[in-house]
Amino acid sequence: MFDLDPSTSRDLLENSMSGLVIVNRDLEIEYVNNMFCSMCGYSRDELYNRNVLSLVYEEDVEKIREDVNMVLNGEWAFEELRYKTKLGEVRWVSALIRPIKKDGETYIVGSLTDITGMKELNMKLEESEAFYRELIEGSAAPMYIVQNGRFVFINQMVEELVGYKREELFQMNPFDLVHPADREMVFRRYFEREQGLRNPETYSFRVLGKDRVGWFTMVSRRIMYRGEPAVYVTGFESTEIFTLNEELKRTNEILKNVISRLKENINAMATLVDKIRNPLSALLGYAELFGEEEVKSKIFEQVKRINEIVSKIDQEWLSSEKTVDKLIEIGKSVGII
Repeated sequence: MFDLDPSTSRDLLENSMSGLVIVNRDLEIEYVNNMFCSMCGYSRDELYNRNVLSLVYEEDVEKIREDVNMVLNGEWAFEELRYKTKLGEVRWVSALIRPIKKDGETYIVGSLTDITGMKELNMKLEESEAFYRELIEGSAAPMYIVQNGRFVFINQMVEELVGYKREELFQMNPFDLVHPADREMVFRRYFEREQGLRNPETYSFRVLGKDRVGWFTMVSRRIMYRGEPAVYVTGFESTEIFTLNEELKRTNEILKNVISRLKENINAMATLVDKIRNPLSALLGYAELFGEEEVKSKIFEQVKRINEIVSKIDQEWLSSEKTVDKLIEIGKSVGII
């Protein structure tokens, strides 16, 4: 075994990267090393015989008293606490506190490591996580994360979309919520995306809610969640859009049928006009053969009236044809024909 001589041991203590402090049972400081002085900003002369609790942040004093009682009973204590520097700055340390014996007396040794930087980083991280958690929870869009085929994160809007509570969803297979007709497609895309084989994309599928079937349009991307690949999904309920689309398709079919029938009626009307005009022409020819002017005049008068009626029908036919052409033009412009 390698034994250290007293001077080497003292040199190691004085130049340790951890702050060292030794106090008696009355908590008066009897020894500090260079690092401890550097941490708190006091000189050795300012620290010797000073009560160590005067350096502890007020809210942590009671915690240290409890640790001291444990140590005086022969136990060790590990604590994270705050202390005050000479300039009044509040900093964090990780402290290992244990008892030692000297000349029959029990002393308390504290080995301290400044963790202020780590604490501040953790606090910023917690604030950031809390901010994004509130942002996501307060979002009007459903958001969830699937990892290894299970839900690992769900916001409140997902609950409203499917009608299940979060606790229920964490116990469910996410793909059981997908309509059977869409399930294979959704699972395949999820698997490929989690493996990094698929780029972010937007698509829609049917969702089996607790008491209804609806449509969900989503965009998904691969992320790292707690050190492992996962798929993050957000989107919106698109049931109303798909319902309107189906109604639009039905309206389109009705409109096509109406236009088809109008065309048939127009063609029939045109044929009818020709069928009426041809006999009228023949009738006028026969009227010329009559010798009596009175009879001839009456025939001409009636033929004229019939011809006027036919002309009106002809005009209506032309107007109807223009109406049909306009309907077709409108239908094409909105993409339903």
